Amino acid sequence: MNFVSYETAVRLKEAGFPQPKPMFFQLWYSPNGESEIRLPYYISPLFGGASMIYNSVFAPTAPDILRELGSSFSMFFREEDKVFEPERESVFIVTCDSLFVKPNIHENPAEAAALAWFEDNGK
Repeated sequence: MNFVSYETAVRLKEAGFPQPKPMFFQLWYSPNGESEIRLPYYISPLFGGASMIYNSVFAPTAPDILRELGSSFSMFFREEDKVFEPERESVFIVTCDSLFVKPNIHENPAEAAALAWFEDNGK
């Protein structure tokens, strides 16, 4: 599963993207970005429980972001895209039902979804 980068996770948090309650199978970055906290390992009370997530940055997946964007957005995958990105071998594209929203393109599906979220939220 692909997550957003530390830099994108920080931008999302600062732009108001929801930081959920820590749950299993999530990825969180430490506040300085030097380490990843992969749940469920760190949620154990033996290791400080959910308190270890305090001030950390949530790294959402494409489905996490698409859920926030709503049903008018969708994602698809293109191999050897000669139309949108001829220099890339394969890309993920997030589109909106509106004809006035340009597609958001990236090799990482979570990053493509994040680009759409920033655009949809004017960030």
